[in-house]
Formats: sequence, C-alpha cells, structure tokens
Amino acid sequence: MTKMTRFGITAACIALVAGASLTLPASARTLVLAASGPSAARFPPGKLLAEPLSLALQRGDMLKLLDGRGVRILAGPATIRERQTRLAPAPVRLGILGLLSTQQRTQRGAVRGGDDAAPAAATPDELWSVDANQPGDWCVPDLRNVRLWRADSSESVALTVTPDRGTVVSARWQSGEHALSWPMTATDRTRYTLRRGSTADLQFTLHRIAVQNDLLALARTLKANHCDVQLAALAGVSS
Repeated sequence: MTKMTRFGITAACIALVAGASLTLPASARTLVLAASGPSAARFPPGKLLAEPLSLALQRGDMLKLLDGRGVRILAGPATIRERQTRLAPAPVRLGILGLLSTQQRTQRGAVRGGDDAAPAAATPDELWSVDANQPGDWCVPDLRNVRLWRADSSESVALTVTPDRGTVVSARWQSGEHALSWPMTATDRTRYTLRRGSTADLQFTLHRIAVQNDLLALARTLKANHCDVQLAALAGVSS
C-alpha cells in the first residue's frame, strides 16, 4: 500500500488525549505543526486554521496538525471540507479554558456581550507571530525565526528594537506588509523595547519553548511562561 493510498483524502489521526466529548468554542482553531510539499508556504508552522476546516491540498502536500483530539496528518491531493468543528475531549476544553482568567476570557471574546458588542480587534493568524500592539510575554519555538505582526499595514513606519543591556537596532515596516522579521538575533527570556514611529515604547519578552504534540500540554506551557495572548488564541477565544 502506497503512502498516498494510506492517507487518501482523510486524516490519519493519533488520539493523544482521552475522555468524554464536548465542543470547543465556535471559533476553535487547529494548529499547523509542520507542512511539506507545493503548498507548504501557505501553512507555516504555527498557523492557526479556523474550524471547520476547508482545505485544498496538491499532490505531494502533507500537513501535520494539532487539535483538541491530538495530532493528525493530511496528505494531498485532497479537498477537505469538514461540516462542523471537531469535538475535543472535555478535559482538554475545560483545562484550557480553566487556564484563562475570567477577565482574559472576556477581553479576548470568549464571553460574549449583546448583539451591539464591539468586534474583536484583528489578530495574527499564526500562533508564533508577535503582535506589535500587544506588549508582554511571547512564546516562540525558534528564536532564529521570530516575526512581528501588525494589523494596520497602510503606512510605512520606522521602528527600533532595543534589548536590555544591548544595542538599539533600526528597521522599517514597509507599507502593505503585515509581518516583519525580528530585526536582530533574539535571545531567550530577554526583554526588548519596541518603538514604532511616534507611538509609546512597548516592552516584549521572548521565551523559547518546545512545542508538545498535546494541546493541553502546549496550553500549560504558554501559561507557565505568561504568554496569555497566545493562550487565548490557541483556545479559540480571540475571534
């Protein structure tokens, strides 16, 4: 049996967490762990995929995904059209939501207001992208590949990044670009001061982490490093 036949157009699933089933919030996400093939550039590691999944994969494509039930692999050529959000074991759902304080869940959209509630602000669609408007702690698996992200890319803006006890580095965010590579060699648990144009200084601390193939374990790692914005995004409460 060939690799293509084994995978076909469906997922080969490895259930890493057992338990009764409850649904995650409607905006639950699936995390890309790895990708290869012609479409790999569309699925960088850390990309958050909205559920239910709607994907078109080419021949030679292979995706390794993590969701509430564990790791699964999709192989192309395939058209994946899931009809509903995948179910997650209750311990995973309750465990992740339990890591978020009530205040955080309200701010990030898990607790909805009335019909006239303000829409959530735009956020990165990649878990490892550092939101330049959200100072604080950020977890990244690869300090050599850190990316800054901004919602508004309408203007070109100069920026500086200064590490504690380090030298300032300048860069420019070109018009039309949402993402920008971290302009210096990043180091673990270092605090950086970011200044964009005339905006006030913002401080960020980067934490290098290992990415577990278990959603709840990953959530706990994010929480332990105070990467709460990413934790909320992983739980699916940011959209």
